[in-house]
Amino acid sequence: MTVTVKDILAWLETIAPPGLAEEWDNVGLLVGDADMPVSGVLVSLDPSPAAVAQAVAMGAQLLISHHPVIFDGRRRLPAKDPAYLLARTGIAAVAAHTNLDAAAGGVNDVLAARLGLLDVRPAADGVSRVGRLSEPLPPAAFAAYAMDRLEAPAVQWRAGERPVETVALCSGAGSSFMPPLLETADAFVTGELKYHEWPASSATVVAAGHYHTEIWIAEALAARLREAFPSLSVETAKESCPYGVMVRRRETGE
Repeated sequence: MTVTVKDILAWLETIAPPGLAEEWDNVGLLVGDADMPVSGVLVSLDPSPAAVAQAVAMGAQLLISHHPVIFDGRRRLPAKDPAYLLARTGIAAVAAHTNLDAAAGGVNDVLAARLGLLDVRPAADGVSRVGRLSEPLPPAAFAAYAMDRLEAPAVQWRAGERPVETVALCSGAGSSFMPPLLETADAFVTGELKYHEWPASSATVVAAGHYHTEIWIAEALAARLREAFPSLSVETAKESCPYGVMVRRRETGE
């Protein structure tokens, strides 16, 4: 039986309904023909030129990414733009962004699992998640634990006033969901916070990096796609954080 882009999109919409997406978002089929037959799919966090090249190399007809390949109001498509590259090579592109953040088994549930949280449940906002550690940790130990579990080279953090057991989280840029969660959770984990978004709170706050809180969804989604469509060749893009971290070394004075 031939599988088409439309078939895969319909499946994806059952696990991450478009209605869960924020109003400002751009999800669904963004490049290509819904009726195109598909034998190979590449799943990525970012629809980067490198991801497009990997899709071409594996002979894929579809790229599924978390971040949309077309997001803002563009006036032109230069030759190196991923949307242009996809169209030129005949590869369709589908995005599951904030709808996949909120969905059961989506980005935030995968993040909670990566952090080893127990009894995970959706927060009142429907997007964030709340769970608990198996054992409480002091604030500094929790920040180090999050850094290790997410394989982040560094984290930004602010110590709270109590041990961390209940943990709230929102992947990526989760500041808009943070304030009410700080009232009940011992810690809040997200990807990034702007300077003025850092709260004066008794809870510990950890910003582990946008990439490091979201990259885990690519392989998780690819695994679900392989199970749903056994005939497809499904690969996960080889990706890395687009920036590095340099830490100032302290002089010992010896």
